[in-house]
Amino acid sequence: MKKVLLCLIIVFITLLIGCSKDSKVDVIKRIKKNWNVNLPTDMKEEYNYYSPTFTGRADQYAVFSYTDSSIEKLNSMFDFKQKDEDLISELESFYNIYNQSKSEIDKKYILDFTKNYTYYVVDKAVWLIINESDKTLTVYIKGY
Repeated sequence: MKKVLLCLIIVFITLLIGCSKDSKVDVIKRIKKNWNVNLPTDMKEEYNYYSPTFTGRADQYAVFSYTDSSIEKLNSMFDFKQKDEDLISELESFYNIYNQSKSEIDKKYILDFTKNYTYYVVDKAVWLIINESDKTLTVYIKGY
C-alpha cells in the first residue's frame, strides 16, 4: 500500500512540475511540430505567455521583434490581410479571459487596435499578426 501511495505522489508531483505556468514553451518549435509551419528563426522573442492545460490545446501568446529578412520570408510564405473585425474580436476575447483570471497578459504586449496590422491564420488555430511600424510579430495560438 505504501508503494502505491508513493507512486501516486511521484506521478502527481511530476504532473504539477510539467504543467507549471513558469515553464517556457518555444512557440516557433511548437508551430513547426503541430502545424508544420517554419517561422523565421532570426526573430528575437520579446514576450511569451503560455497557459498550460490538462486537456486540449494550450493558449499561447508571444511577441517577437523581427528583421527585414524575417518579414520578407513571412510575406513570401503567407497571404497576410489587413486588420478586420475577426482579428479584433478574437484577440479582445482572449485578452478579456486572461485579464479576468489570476493570469494577466502583460499590458505592454497587448495590441493597440487603433494601429494597422496585417494577419494570417493557420488552420483556425494560429494567428500571425504583423505590426510593421513597431517591427513586431505577435503569435497567438488559440487554445481549447
